[in-house]
Amino acid sequence: MNLEDSDVSPPTLDDFTDKPEAGDLFIAYVEICCTLGDLVQTCARRRIVPTKYTEVLNALFRWTRMLPPRLMLAQYSVDTQSYESRPHDFLARQLHVPYFTSIIILARAVSYTHLRAH
Repeated sequence: MNLEDSDVSPPTLDDFTDKPEAGDLFIAYVEICCTLGDLVQTCARRRIVPTKYTEVLNALFRWTRMLPPRLMLAQYSVDTQSYESRPHDFLARQLHVPYFTSIIILARAVSYTHLRAH
């Protein structure tokens, strides 16, 4: 998904006045799919330069930090000083599939590029 290929602006919560929780989910899904699409386009060129790697890594990190708490897989507990799983929510779990796919592709792309360079 590449928003540059569209004349539609990215979704906002204002687009979901009736169901803001559906808006949170959809907006997060569009954002992670755009990051995944950017990564796949980069990998299709068979070379991921360090600046692109850092850009995608930062986008993935930011995405996890900007999620509404109800869409996170785990939340930090000050009491236990560890991450604790959030209650099961199928849609929140499904939302993370493109996130983990991006991490796997990014790791493989770097390994592939590194192996070809040597």
